[in-house]
Amino acid sequence: MSQRLLVTGCEGFVGHRTVLHFKEKGWTVLGIDHAIRAEIPGVTKIALDLRNPQAVRSLDDLDFDYVVHAAADQKSKDILANNSAADENLIAGLSRRRNFQGIIYMSSSLVSTAADIQYTHSKLLGENRLCDSGLRYVILRPDMIYCRDEAKMMEYARMIKKGFAVVVGSGRYLRSPTHLDDMLAIFDLILSGNRLTNRVYEVGSSEPLSMNDLLRTFAGSLGRKVSLIHLPLPFAKFIFSVKGGLDIEQLSTMELDRASDLQRLKQDFAFVPRTFARGAESFK
Repeated sequence: MSQRLLVTGCEGFVGHRTVLHFKEKGWTVLGIDHAIRAEIPGVTKIALDLRNPQAVRSLDDLDFDYVVHAAADQKSKDILANNSAADENLIAGLSRRRNFQGIIYMSSSLVSTAADIQYTHSKLLGENRLCDSGLRYVILRPDMIYCRDEAKMMEYARMIKKGFAVVVGSGRYLRSPTHLDDMLAIFDLILSGNRLTNRVYEVGSSEPLSMNDLLRTFAGSLGRKVSLIHLPLPFAKFIFSVKGGLDIEQLSTMELDRASDLQRLKQDFAFVPRTFARGAESFK
């Protein structure tokens, strides 16, 4: 009998790839999201709003062993309220299940920083709820998940091919980009081995880079040279407040370093994520 997985946020970047990955590995996969855009043969997708406790009760009738919780609000004005309600309802629903094996909770590298914003608070609250729930879990705090066709990397690639790239702020802040394939490999290690350790893991490149060096490395992988255009933070906030598509609060955290501490990941799973220089080779 195949293993059964529920993926929340199945229409999002990570959720969608997680669904495809485990389907290809022979798992029975269910996906939920607040709206379903496209069906996948062999995958059951359900439109369900995790903020609605009555809707979440419908999960009681579904058959699954594990959950990858990738659903999250990152853009609205009510991030804290939305994520808090969704996490609370999902955790309560899972706590009612018999023989439930465990949950992977997708948190954020921002939780490991001093970022005083709604998104960080919502993720920390979700982590604490999960720790107190009695469920078996793994909490992952990845930084900058990317792959060849991730929207932000594609945008940078388009700019670099024109000879420039826009950087918010000084660009000296550290980042630890996480290749999507490494996230999926970690999911495999946890779920295929039933290794729900009840621990928190930071995830990211084994060699953090400044944003300036990250873009220069990316340009090099494309065989290009790049001129960096630094956008002052106040101006960037104004631009995105008009343009939309980004939580303005998160812009205020831009200058915070996000260098992943991989010691616990190495210790428990003997896994070291690839460097960004290696990950960028896939863009050639």
